[in-house]
Amino acid sequence: MHDASYRDQCRAKIADGLRAGRHVLAYTHRAPVDMKADASPLAARCAELLYDVVAEVRPKRIGIAGGDTSSFGVQALRPWGLSYLAPLDQGVTVCRVHSDEAATHGIEIMLKGGQMGGADCFERLVNGRL
Repeated sequence: MHDASYRDQCRAKIADGLRAGRHVLAYTHRAPVDMKADASPLAARCAELLYDVVAEVRPKRIGIAGGDTSSFGVQALRPWGLSYLAPLDQGVTVCRVHSDEAATHGIEIMLKGGQMGGADCFERLVNGRL
C-alpha cells in the first residue's frame, strides 16, 4: 500500500465495482513478515484509501472490520460525531457518520472488531437487515 500507483489501482478497482452496483470487499492479507511489527502504518494507508473511495463514489453504507483498521477508518471519514443506529451482531454496531464534509456526512458504517460477529455478518450488512 506504500506504492502510490498500486493504491490508485486499488481505488479505481473498488470504485468501479461500486459504481457498477456490485458489493466490494477490500482486504489485506497476512504477508510473510514479523507479526510483531506495528500494523498502524498499513491501517492508516487503508483508511486514506477508504476516504478516497467514499469521496469518489459516496456509498450509503460501508463496513470496517478490525481494531486498528476500524479506528483509522473512522478517523479518515472526518466525523464530528457518530450516532448509534442498531446492533448488527454480537459486538458489531452500525452507526451514522456526522461530518462537515458532504462526502462522508450521513453514511452508515458497520464497525466490527477482530473476531466479533457471525459468519453472515457482512451479508447482513449488505442486505440491510439491522
